[in-house]
Amino acid sequence: MLRTWVSEGRIAPASFLIEEATGRQIHAQMVPGLFEGNYYRPPSEFGYQPPPDNGKKDIRSSYIYTILSFFVCGLLAFGGMYYAVRAYGKGHRGGIWAFVFAVFMLVFWVVSTIWFVQNVLPMWMGGPQVPTSPEGF
Repeated sequence: MLRTWVSEGRIAPASFLIEEATGRQIHAQMVPGLFEGNYYRPPSEFGYQPPPDNGKKDIRSSYIYTILSFFVCGLLAFGGMYYAVRAYGKGHRGGIWAFVFAVFMLVFWVVSTIWFVQNVLPMWMGGPQVPTSPEGF
């Protein structure tokens, strides 16, 4: 019975056992042969091991922020860069490419904003227009 509990992780070497006959408490490691062989597995806390955080959620968040930066506002690429660095810090190899994609989208946003301000905005504001007839030259 005790070996079964040891193999299930319910009894560790530091656990206290109480002798039925005398009521004396002893460490489980003092019981001869209880932890010999392949019986003992260190128990997980309450039988539940949370999955390791390897950065998958951070990669997903990075790509979501970066794609939203194209459709909503280019400044969201900074969020993509933040989550890419977090994912890379947790050991996810895709963090580098997510960071490169976010930087690319940020540069694209800056260049397109400059182009818009120089070329499109003056036409909307009634500024200088390109002449359409030969007399304008």
